[in-house]
Amino acid sequence: LAAACLLVGCASNPDISADPAPLSAEQVEGMRDDYPICPGGSPQVSMLPVELKDLISDGFYLIYAEVSGEETTVTRSLVDEANENMGAQEFDFFDIPLEILYNPSGKFKTGQEVHLFDNTMFRDGLPALEEGDRFVTLVKDSASSHQELSDFPLVGTMEQGFYYITDDGHAIAAYEEPEYFQQNGVGLATLLENYEKIYEEMTAEQADP
Repeated sequence: LAAACLLVGCASNPDISADPAPLSAEQVEGMRDDYPICPGGSPQVSMLPVELKDLISDGFYLIYAEVSGEETTVTRSLVDEANENMGAQEFDFFDIPLEILYNPSGKFKTGQEVHLFDNTMFRDGLPALEEGDRFVTLVKDSASSHQELSDFPLVGTMEQGFYYITDDGHAIAAYEEPEYFQQNGVGLATLLENYEKIYEEMTAEQADP
């Protein structure tokens, strides 16, 4: 993902071009009933890279999206490739339809339907999302075995870097933020610009012999 893509997107998308004044810590806390801090605790956390740049290096990319329908649970019969002798087993997955509002990588078009999809064992570690909710997060493509059974692209997300976006364009952290990425209460455009800095730092590190 090129840093320039973020800049172009911010200039062309009216939802992210006008940045409101940042909220104070007190104002953010006053909004927590509507935008609660998630406890996290997903089983995936122990397997995750520590920093956002590590997630990006691991194939995650940025989206700004709106929940476009009701969450459902899907049961699928899958074969564990590492234990083929066990035969197919049934697993439950949560499925949340999203409308892409902004994807700087260009992987998805604005308005495209994408589904947030993962095993239900990970659901409690993520925000409770309802139709109409908007958020910014890093996502990664679901396994090809899932994609082949879906009419829409499937993605999974993690606990790091997830921000609710309010109706007036403020970013509210869904989890306790790391010290190096404090964005709670900033405007959406500012949040995206600071994500851009992470990409710039990664590019510089990769170019450094």
